[in-house]
Amino acid sequence: MKTINSRSDLNRLVAETVFCPEPPLSERRAIHESGAWLWIKDAPLTFEDVGSFKGHWQPADFCSDPAASYRLEAKMWYEGWRWAMRQGSGGWLVRVDGSKRNHFEASHADRRIAMCLVALKSEGDGFVNLAEGWDQR
Repeated sequence: MKTINSRSDLNRLVAETVFCPEPPLSERRAIHESGAWLWIKDAPLTFEDVGSFKGHWQPADFCSDPAASYRLEAKMWYEGWRWAMRQGSGGWLVRVDGSKRNHFEASHADRRIAMCLVALKSEGDGFVNLAEGWDQR
């Protein structure tokens, strides 16, 4: 069981589960073009560091970035999942339906976070423990 302590943990888990694990440097271009992982260049500290490729991989912000959220929605749609979203008194209820009559749903006050949670459930990672106050960090 994986524990999510913050939104960045959720972003990382979605990138690893729905798209692919953190890529090695040799696959940087292909994975960067998928939009799931972003190559963040570290700020140069000295004159010698200018032009270097020092940096790190960081998952896209699926929790709040509309573009990353759309990529998640499109990826799941391409794999055969159909989205249904509606807003109620308790927040957003997001549901995905598969072709084999299986469905998963999740709810949260933020639609993008509910999309992330239901995407994890549909990919077989339904055993996720949400820490208290995780979505505030």
